[in-house]
Amino acid sequence: MRLPLSRQLVLPIASAFALAISGCNKTLPPGLPSLADLTPAAEPLIPEAALTDEAVYEAWNEDTRAWGRSEHAKVKRLCQFYRDQGIKQLVCE
Repeated sequence: MRLPLSRQLVLPIASAFALAISGCNKTLPPGLPSLADLTPAAEPLIPEAALTDEAVYEAWNEDTRAWGRSEHAKVKRLCQFYRDQGIKQLVCE
């Protein structure tokens, strides 16, 4: 039995797509958000010493602020990307 032309094309196209995705190259095509923007960073965990040492607590607090600013910047870049794609109702400020 012969498959319709549209079904005959599905397997080769799906195979090519799977090969492209599974390749060793871990970069996205130009114009898309970077992999770093699509990967959430782990929040800094508070060390036990921060409970008794003010300097350790302040260092952790600064690390946490820097982490938050970095994650916020990622969201802004993703928001701007989608605004550029035509979703004008997004507010990226």
